Amino acid sequence: MVKIVEQLKNAYIVPITRTTIKTGAGEKSILFSNPDLVKEGFWIWKPKEKVIYITKGIIDAVEGSYAQSMTIGDLIKTIITPEQLPAFLSNFTALLESGQKRSFITEVKIKTSDTPVWIQISGSVNRYKNNRLKDISGIVEDISKTVLSEQKNSQLMKIQDALLDINHHMAKIGDLDKLMDLILNRITEAMSHIDCASFLTLNKDNYFTISNSVGYDPEAVKKFKLPYNELFFKKTTAEMYQAPMIVNDVHRIKGNVTPMAKTIDNIQIKSLLNTPIIIDNELAGIISLDSSRNYIFDEDDLEILQYIKEQIEIAISKYRMYEKIKFISRHDQLTGFINRSYFEELFGQNLKLAKRYRSSFSLVVMDLDGLKKINDNYGHMAGDLLITTFSENIKKYFRESDIFSRFGGDEFAGLFLAIKSRTLQKKFNDFTQLLISKPFEYNEDKIICSFSYGLAAYPKEGTTFMELFKLADSRMYKFKNDKRNNLKRVSD
Repeated sequence: MVKIVEQLKNAYIVPITRTTIKTGAGEKSILFSNPDLVKEGFWIWKPKEKVIYITKGIIDAVEGSYAQSMTIGDLIKTIITPEQLPAFLSNFTALLESGQKRSFITEVKIKTSDTPVWIQISGSVNRYKNNRLKDISGIVEDISKTVLSEQKNSQLMKIQDALLDINHHMAKIGDLDKLMDLILNRITEAMSHIDCASFLTLNKDNYFTISNSVGYDPEAVKKFKLPYNELFFKKTTAEMYQAPMIVNDVHRIKGNVTPMAKTIDNIQIKSLLNTPIIIDNELAGIISLDSSRNYIFDEDDLEILQYIKEQIEIAISKYRMYEKIKFISRHDQLTGFINRSYFEELFGQNLKLAKRYRSSFSLVVMDLDGLKKINDNYGHMAGDLLITTFSENIKKYFRESDIFSRFGGDEFAGLFLAIKSRTLQKKFNDFTQLLISKPFEYNEDKIICSFSYGLAAYPKEGTTFMELFKLADSRMYKFKNDKRNNLKRVSD
C-alpha cells in the first residue's frame, strides 16, 4: 500500500472541464455526463495511469495554489501546512488502505483566501473480483461554514465559561491589572484565531498606552503610544466609538498606528477585532484582539465581542464599586487617611516583616490642639478646615511611604519605616514649627494649626501594637501638658 500511496502522490493532475469523459478499463467505464457532477469535487485515479482526474470544483477551490503540470503530491504540499502534513498523510494512507468508504477532515491554505478553508475528503478503493486494484475515487467537499459555525459555538461556550469564572473570582483578585490579565488570557484561550490581545487605557497626556497584553513583547509594550486623535487611523473618534469594530489590511495602511507592538513570535498582525469599554458614559479603555490572518473576523465575531464587552463592563463596574466600598470601609472621608482598623491591619503586616528581617520602625500618636475651642468659637466647618489643613500639610511634608491614619475626631497616628527615631523626632519638631509659621484664614481670622505628638520605637521600646501605642500616647499627652504649662507661665 505504501507503493500505491507514492504512485498516487506522483500522479499528474488532469482537470475535468468537459461534461463527458471516459476513464474506464476492463469491465466497466465511468461516464461524466452530468454537468453538476463535473462542478463538484470528484476525483479518480487508476493505478495503470500516471494521472489523477479532478473535476472543476476542486480546481476552482484551489485556484492560485494549483499550477499546470503539478502532481497530486505537489498540490498536497502546497495547500496543507507543514504542521498538519503528517496527520494528513496518515489519514490519507488509512483512506487508501481501507476496504470501505472512509473520510477525514483537514484544513487547507489557499492563496486566494485569507480565511481558513476546511475540506472533507471521502474516498474508497475499488477492486476487481480477483482483488486486483481497479481504481481509487472519492469526493472533496468544502465544509468550512459548518466547521467554523461549530468553532464559533464552541468558542462562545468557552467565553461564557471564562467570563462566569472571571465574575466569580473578581472579588478575590483585588487588582484591576490582574483582572485584565485574566480576562485577556481567557479570551485568547477561547478564541483560537486570536494571536495577540491587549487592553489600552487613555493616560493624562491623551495617549493610549497598553496596560495589559498577551503575545506582545513586554519591552515594546512599554514604548507603545497611540495618539487619541489617531484612534484607528483617524477614521474613528472616541465619541463615535461605541461598538465593536473590525479593522482589516492593517499591514497595508500607510502611516500605520495600531494598538499593537512587536510580538513575541515576530508575527505580522493583519487584522484587528476591537471594542471600546465604556464605564459611566466614559471611554475606560479598548480591548483589541489581533490576528496574523487577514479578514479572519466576521459578523459572528462582532456578536461574540459585543457579549464580551458587556460582560467586561459589568465586571469592571462591579470591581470599581467593590473598590469604592472597600476604600470607604478603610478610609476617613474628610482626610483620605486610613481608619484605625485598617491602620492596625497594616501595622500587623509590617510587624511581621520587621521581625523577619530584624528591622525597626516608629509609631507616632498625634492630637490636634484646640479643636473643640475652634468648633465652639467658629463652627464645625472651621474645625474641619483645621483637620484638612493638618492632613494635607503632613502628607506633603513626609514621605509617600509613611502611613497616616485618622483614629477619629482630633486623633491621628503614623507608621514610619526605615528611619531612625532621632531623625524622625527632628522632622516632627521642624514640622510643628512649619505649621505655626503658616496659619490659615477663616472669616478674616488667622488660625494656627498646632498639634502634639508622641513617638515610640520598635523593637527598642515595645514589640506589640498596644505596647507601642500606650507609650506613644502617654508621651503625646506629656507633650500637650508641657505646652499648656509653658503657656500658663508665659501668661502669668
